[in-house]
Amino acid sequence: MTAKRNLTLGRRAWVVTSIPVMVGIAASCDAAYTVSPSAPSDAGVVSDSSVSDGDSGASSDDAGISVDASTDAPVDALAMGCVAAQPGLVAYYPFDDDAGTIGHDCSGYARDGVIANGTWGAGKHGNALVLGGSGCMDLGADAGFLQSGPFTIAMWVNLTTLGLNYYVAKTSMPPQTVGWHFGTNAASMSASVKFGTAGGPVQSNAPTPLPTSTWVHVALRFDPSVRAELWVSGALASGLMPAPAAISDDPSAHLRVGCGEGIDYVVGAIDDVRFYNRALSAAEIAALAQ
Repeated sequence: MTAKRNLTLGRRAWVVTSIPVMVGIAASCDAAYTVSPSAPSDAGVVSDSSVSDGDSGASSDDAGISVDASTDAPVDALAMGCVAAQPGLVAYYPFDDDAGTIGHDCSGYARDGVIANGTWGAGKHGNALVLGGSGCMDLGADAGFLQSGPFTIAMWVNLTTLGLNYYVAKTSMPPQTVGWHFGTNAASMSASVKFGTAGGPVQSNAPTPLPTSTWVHVALRFDPSVRAELWVSGALASGLMPAPAAISDDPSAHLRVGCGEGIDYVVGAIDDVRFYNRALSAAEIAALAQ
């Protein structure tokens, strides 16, 4: 006999089905569960033993999954993944909140960000972080998960105006010869990446200006043994040859989404920001752009 129940987990709605084989969500009981999203665009599976099944006031559901009796909420929702386990996914911000100043990390690593001067609006998938040219999300200075080797950053942007806009940056104030930034170049109005290195900054710009007032998928793929690449709408747009072997990091610089250090703010909306500590394949980037 299968039994379904509705579940709110990690700010998304899911349908949980108990089945007589051990697959899906690992619970603190003998039952097994598959977890499917209530909306097709929110595909994924989560795993943790502390979830809520919507039974108000219960300390556990009928299968023994523990919940917070005072709020009927997951005991540690931020420690659970909101998406299927993906190799190398170290931070994920779907921005599906509709209030507050916290950008919740749905990767399971609890790397939440603090949002200043941002609002919530319609996104490419669900909601999005809307920025008006004076706000962004700060992830703090501890961003070593992106500094020690290959990484990929993928996201959707809907820009109202084009200029020198940083989608993601870990760099100090000018002259910005250390760290890096990924955003829009003021001259070409296209996607751009710039790295600070011991030999000086290196930069690459995509050849085509980005459109405004429409959702566009952009990605930065960095592999120090190969090159750094810009991807737009799921296709390779440009690449640095060779890639900088080592980024000159400023340990005090914060990792930010939507701006640099008090400069170069995004005007528009950002959605579905993903950080990987590996270089995604072309097929993987193309799939994220769908």
